[in-house]
Amino acid sequence: MRIGIDARELTGQPTGVGRVLAGILEVWPEDDEIILYAQKPVPSQFLAAGHRRNIVTGSQIPGAIWEQTVLPSRLRRDDVEALFSPAYGMPAAAPCGVVVGMHDCACAATPWEFGWRERKRRQWAARNAAKHARYLLTGSHFSAQEIRRWYGVRRERIVVAKYGIGKDFRVADVDNVARVRERYRLNSPSVLFVGTPLARRNLAALSRAIDEIRSILPDVRLYGVGPETKRVGAVNNLRWLGYIPEEDLAAVYNAATVVAYP
Repeated sequence: MRIGIDARELTGQPTGVGRVLAGILEVWPEDDEIILYAQKPVPSQFLAAGHRRNIVTGSQIPGAIWEQTVLPSRLRRDDVEALFSPAYGMPAAAPCGVVVGMHDCACAATPWEFGWRERKRRQWAARNAAKHARYLLTGSHFSAQEIRRWYGVRRERIVVAKYGIGKDFRVADVDNVARVRERYRLNSPSVLFVGTPLARRNLAALSRAIDEIRSILPDVRLYGVGPETKRVGAVNNLRWLGYIPEEDLAAVYNAATVVAYP
């Protein structure tokens, strides 16, 4: 079967959705023909298995326009039989069946997190996917309930596939942990947050909790890993490490005393 994938989340500095897609590609059956569509080249490791190729096109076009114009045109040209779009959106005029990854309903549940333009874009994309996708793929039963609540999607169109743990995330050797402690100047005891610092992820509440903990453990430190935004500067007691390379990330988890998702 010839399957297209919107692979833009694999380019640049992949975060949550990119990691989900990378994990799916690791276990994808090799007998399918996979075409990874993106506006930039995808890393070579995603092309190593089976019948895979990367088509890079429309690099100068805004992503939302690319998704609705360039992508469906290429799908027709390449006779793609199905499309997987891992990041909420899909072409409204897709020439084949589409499975869309909808990992949350933040644009409906917490719309104040987004600027006006981005909020409208995300809300339209989510409604379009809810209406036109063959299936919606999500990682938890809670998110499935939210999809039904906000978009009225029938239960049989929602597939819950729980997120797993990447093969690199295991107990790291002592020398590797010591190396990242020195490289990133990580003190102990420490609390680690990993992710894009969005309002719904409660970094401010975590910072307040650290203040209380310091009455008992005055040396505790709060570290953050992920894309840097303006929101980072508004959080007290937080040292933001930025985006950490894949080869260091698991060891940074190991170096932390506690990993917190408030």
